[in-house]
Amino acid sequence: MRRTCNKDGFGFVLCLLWRIWYNRNTQTFEKKGHDPGAVSSFCYEYLLEFNRVNQLKKNQPSLECLKWKSPPDGFIKLNCGYLGWACRDSLGIVFSAGFKRLDCSLEPLGAKTLAMLSRISFAQRLGYAKVIVESDALITIDEVNSEKASRASYGGIIEDIKSLKPQFV
Repeated sequence: MRRTCNKDGFGFVLCLLWRIWYNRNTQTFEKKGHDPGAVSSFCYEYLLEFNRVNQLKKNQPSLECLKWKSPPDGFIKLNCGYLGWACRDSLGIVFSAGFKRLDCSLEPLGAKTLAMLSRISFAQRLGYAKVIVESDALITIDEVNSEKASRASYGGIIEDIKSLKPQFV
């Protein structure tokens, strides 16, 4: 089998087998599962994100060198992930942090994107206009900054975030 697939195809097949096994166990033991299209979409997006974060770049600093940087004066920095967030001012002082359980069934990247939309809306409701958003969901950040319409399954959420951008500096 390995000889007939390229590296990406082989990785997709392995990911798909893992996800089918996981879906089968979820159906058997928890009485819930996903349709085959959702399983395949998950694998595709999972591998896209995996490949992106594991790309080696020339002159990339090691993890020991990476450090949180405070936003400029007058700005807040919103760090958000799948469940949690932290808002800090230019002095690095955390003035809002927490987590929120998402009551939906989205693939991981879609859930992170929905969480990002929720936190940006939260900052807007509090009256902040100078917001810098950071997330480990690099694909989502790239999609939000792209001029092209998102083709991801969670593209509607991306477009909602894009619609909020003009309201921020």
